[in-house]
Amino acid sequence: MAIPQSITNRNPSQLYSDQGFLNHSEPNPLEISIPHIYSRPFIQHDVWQLKNNAAARNYEVALDRSSYETHFYNQQRIAAVIIGFQEKFFMEHPVATPAGFRKFLEASLEKILTEAEFDASPYVCKITDPSDDSFIHGYGKYLLYGDDNEGAPFCLQYFHFAPGQKTPLHDHPVACVSLVVKGQIVERHYQAVSATEARKTQITHRDYFDRKSILDLSAPNIHSLKNKQTSHAGSVHFYYMDGDVTSRAVKTIYQKAPQNGFSVIRNLQ
Repeated sequence: MAIPQSITNRNPSQLYSDQGFLNHSEPNPLEISIPHIYSRPFIQHDVWQLKNNAAARNYEVALDRSSYETHFYNQQRIAAVIIGFQEKFFMEHPVATPAGFRKFLEASLEKILTEAEFDASPYVCKITDPSDDSFIHGYGKYLLYGDDNEGAPFCLQYFHFAPGQKTPLHDHPVACVSLVVKGQIVERHYQAVSATEARKTQITHRDYFDRKSILDLSAPNIHSLKNKQTSHAGSVHFYYMDGDVTSRAVKTIYQKAPQNGFSVIRNLQ
């Protein structure tokens, strides 16, 4: 995984020291216990299996033995990096809150993946046959890390898109960040015109290591992600899992409304 020089030279403690992590707090902490997964082998969906079988099925993407071993090592390395960050963060900032540490990790997502030497090569989409009616939304989803973080829970997921695959039009009930780690992804932004329909307002072409955040849930955040390349693409997603984790990190699925003009933004490096 070739990481841009601007990323490898970052020091999270220095880069984000001015973003208010010490006093960061958030309303409505989640009072559940998602098991820590950094010290033991585990199946891909066991964090979610405890809460909802339907949600767990989203993560049951079959991998061969070699690919699964690489996936497992990704999980272990990411966990080791997060543990290291946690020890250093609270040693340097003993009065910081769990919510502040979560905010620090979200801001440090690039650094986490860099230090963990994240390898996107083993992953596959859930539906591989383009003639299948479900192929277009049959991208693969993998749980990389999950933690209740003392009431400020979060998780990292990897999405794998075959050429032509995309997410449905959707918005989020929780704050989240996405980072392109393989290929290029086209993100379409929408504005709701009714409770079930949304109109496209903007297209963003996202290249390798492009980051997008949805942190202000009071603002419209309807979007979709699509791989328009002829090769595979992937992105890592950091979700603030406050609220009801028995549901997915998606609030509403929308249908396309009749289209007017919109802008195109290219974030190509």
